[in-house]
Amino acid sequence: MNGATPAQQASFDKAAAEYIAAQHFNADTVEARTSLGGFYANLGRMDEAEQQLKAAIAMDPDFAAAYANLADLYRVQNRDAESEKLLLAGLGRSPGSSELHHAYGLLLVRQERKSEALAAFGTAAKLAPANIRFAYVYAVALDSEGNSKAALAEIRRALKTNGSDTDLLIAAATFSACRGSAMNRKMPSGTSISMTWAKRLVSPIEPARRRNGASDWRVFRDLGEDGRFVERFIIRSWAEYVRLR
Repeated sequence: MNGATPAQQASFDKAAAEYIAAQHFNADTVEARTSLGGFYANLGRMDEAEQQLKAAIAMDPDFAAAYANLADLYRVQNRDAESEKLLLAGLGRSPGSSELHHAYGLLLVRQERKSEALAAFGTAAKLAPANIRFAYVYAVALDSEGNSKAALAEIRRALKTNGSDTDLLIAAATFSACRGSAMNRKMPSGTSISMTWAKRLVSPIEPARRRNGASDWRVFRDLGEDGRFVERFIIRSWAEYVRLR
C-alpha cells in the first residue's frame, strides 16, 4: 500500500492473507478461483493471478467472468493477441455474455478496428440494456463514428431506466449539442443552440449534483466554441471534488 503507515500495512497484509486463505479453502469453486485471480492481479502478483484464472476456466469453460478477468490481465501486460484469442474462445462458449462482448469491443478499439468494436459494443448494450456503462460506451462509439443521432437515441433509451445518472445526462446534452443542425430547425435562435434550450437539456443534472453536496449550480455558454456549454458548481472540499470525478 503506497503511503501506508507500518501499522496500516501490517493490518492490510493480515487481512489479505486471511482473504487468500479463505479463497484457497473454497478453491473447488470457479467463483473462488476467479476472485483470487483478480485479487492477485490487484496485488501485482501477475503469475499467480494468471494461474488462478486459467484454473477457473479449466474448471468451468462457460464461466464468462474468468475469461473477462484474464483478458484484462493480458491487457495490462500488453498481450492483446492472447487476449483476443481468449475472448473469442469465451464468446464461443458464452455468446450471450454481454461482459465478453464489451471486453472484446474495448480490445478492438485498442487495435483501431472501430467498425468491429462498434458492433461488439452494440451487442453488449443489447444483451444488458440496464447496464449504464455499456450504454454509455456504445453511445460514445456511435458518436465517434459521426452518428450523433443514434448516440443520442441510445442515451435516451438508457435514461428511461437510469434517469438520474449524471454521466448519461451529460452525454445526452453533449450529443444533442452535436446535432446542432437538426435541433436548430426547432429553435428560433437560427444558427446556434440557444441558452434556453441548453438549460432545458442539462437541467436534470442539477438535482443529482446537489444530492452529492454541490451548491451554486449554473450553466454558462462557452464564448470560445459555438454550441459548447460549461457546467459550474461549488462543493465543500477537495475530497468531495475527487469523489465526484
